[in-house]
Amino acid sequence: MRIALLALVGVMSLCATAMAAELRLERLGTQRSAAVASSEHRTSAFLSSAGRLIVGSAGRGARTVAVPVGCTPVAAAARAIALTCTASVNQQIVYDLDRGAIVPLTMPAGLSGSITDLGARWAMVREASSPDGLHTLATRLVIDWRTQRTVSLGRTDPFGAGRYVDLDAATASRRLCAPLRRRFAGGIDDIKYLSLERHDGWTLSATATGAAYIQRCGTQSRRRLPRASSPVLGMDFVGYLQDRRIVYLDLRTGRRMTRAWPSSQTPQLAAAGRRLIISAREQADTYPPAQQPTYLIYRTR
Repeated sequence: MRIALLALVGVMSLCATAMAAELRLERLGTQRSAAVASSEHRTSAFLSSAGRLIVGSAGRGARTVAVPVGCTPVAAAARAIALTCTASVNQQIVYDLDRGAIVPLTMPAGLSGSITDLGARWAMVREASSPDGLHTLATRLVIDWRTQRTVSLGRTDPFGAGRYVDLDAATASRRLCAPLRRRFAGGIDDIKYLSLERHDGWTLSATATGAAYIQRCGTQSRRRLPRASSPVLGMDFVGYLQDRRIVYLDLRTGRRMTRAWPSSQTPQLAAAGRRLIISAREQADTYPPAQQPTYLIYRTR
């Protein structure tokens, strides 16, 4: 009887360890855009109303910045916010928070891409084209948003497998810690290497099939994130969507916290420091729906 009881206690303990804790969220209210963030710079931004940008930075709190009406934040860095302005034929701009100045991004001739990430010096741009009108080809490039210098990350990617793209670095790249390497993309797109994101000693990478992996510098083993979509790497954590649940995985302890997401709208995830930020587009309650959507924004406590 005693042995059976101990075995039962052991099984219950294992079950409790396997069960994920509930992810606690703090509601930030209804806003006029999804939130964008930079985990490394611990900066986040969203529109509270047309032309009114709320920027939160570590050590500085929240501040309000006036931006052109029709511009929506798409990426954040420590001292700058990237925006797409649909009123100006999808113009890409960077708002320099230090100077209070707008810096238009100059695209290479024939390209009309969109900013997907931002650093202290460079903006990551993804561009899609259809030369034959049937197939869409994607390419990536980085643009120095102060000097407008451009570096292609297509088939002529100059950095090699042993370096990763760092939008804060003077050369737009840094050496990867051993044994990590960027993986070849393959496929028809004009992209030589698959994306790899690095934060402190952790990297988040993907395979050509879309599987996401976490790996630490100095280790051969890597951890797959099963059925993960839209993963984001934060400070010692990774957040992602999995089967209509939001998952927060603490990389230091291995603790996994989740929260069901009942809405049919897929939330957008962003990381700022150790916090995961969730933006969910609200369902339109009028027909036709309003031209400017609204978003419910939450963050982890």
